[in-house]
Amino acid sequence: MSIRRYISFAGIGWLAGIGTTLVLGLCSLAAFPGILRVSRVDGAVAGVPLVVVVMLAVASLPATAGGLLGGRIPREGGQQDQIRMAAVCGALAAVPLACFILWSLTGR
Repeated sequence: MSIRRYISFAGIGWLAGIGTTLVLGLCSLAAFPGILRVSRVDGAVAGVPLVVVVMLAVASLPATAGGLLGGRIPREGGQQDQIRMAAVCGALAAVPLACFILWSLTGR
């Protein structure tokens, strides 16, 4: 397998992880304002965008690693299955760390 395919799987996993993290960060802060205390980070200049940026920074590396791993799983399934699995594994690798950051910055 060439280095170009590794980079494409890593990029696909990263995009899926970042997309999932953005949706999680923006929707959960909007949907649960009573549960999540954003006032803990209100002293910062950005508030909620700061939480989302920290989530993106922390979730980037696991999403990239998940994309690399997911691209290697279904070798006999063909190119499309490898791309799908890279996206799924990238998203699944990013969600736990994004949830932890969301909980630690806005939780009780």
